[in-house]
Amino acid sequence: LEVQAQGLTREIGVSNFIRPQLRSAAGRAKILTNQVEFHTLINQFDLLDTARGLGISLTAYTPILRGIVLEETEVQAIATRLEATPAQVALAWVLSHGVAALCLSTKRARLAENLAAGSLTLPPEDIARLDPLARTRNARHTRSEAWEPEWDAP
Repeated sequence: LEVQAQGLTREIGVSNFIRPQLRSAAGRAKILTNQVEFHTLINQFDLLDTARGLGISLTAYTPILRGIVLEETEVQAIATRLEATPAQVALAWVLSHGVAALCLSTKRARLAENLAAGSLTLPPEDIARLDPLARTRNARHTRSEAWEPEWDAP
């Protein structure tokens, strides 16, 4: 809050805040976004609902989970049918939930491929095929030995 009051930043974002932390932070300041692990293999729907209720967006890091998401049969099948890449399908799924996606790549072709995901609209039936992966797999891959909260705390 102090850096915002001093004019050193326009917006405040947080990272890896669980629901109780997000509610607490929102009670103290206007939070723009919460940057969290968000992909088709982790259930972040409760966190997304809480954030939306507070007027906070989510930003996904590891939206393709270092390629692990791309190996999922459902992702590959949808990509083949839509004539897209698995990465584009995975990113389009993140975007379909109103979550911004951060992708890292040093290859121009991969960057262009990732950007093209923004123009891919997944049909509702494909979103419905991918959503259960997150709910059933609920695979958290980014972990911190120094700080491990109760991720699904209400």
